[in-house]
Amino acid sequence: MQRENYKRIATYPTSFLDKHFGNNNIVVDNNFLLLLHEKLIALENKFDQLLKKLDNNITDNKEEDDDLPF
Repeated sequence: MQRENYKRIATYPTSFLDKHFGNNNIVVDNNFLLLLHEKLIALENKFDQLLKKLDNNITDNKEEDDDLPF
């Protein structure tokens, strides 16, 4: 379906697109990567702690209340 305002498509030469969008040399600060890695490890540790708490909260007795507020 075409709309009145969108009947033309702009095209650009490949050389122009490569010049502006084809740069694959991305520079990332090594300190940023280390910080990101530390945060990921901390998040994994918190997730593991949460899973352990959830495992401890499961009971075999269906009539026994758990400590969840809902």
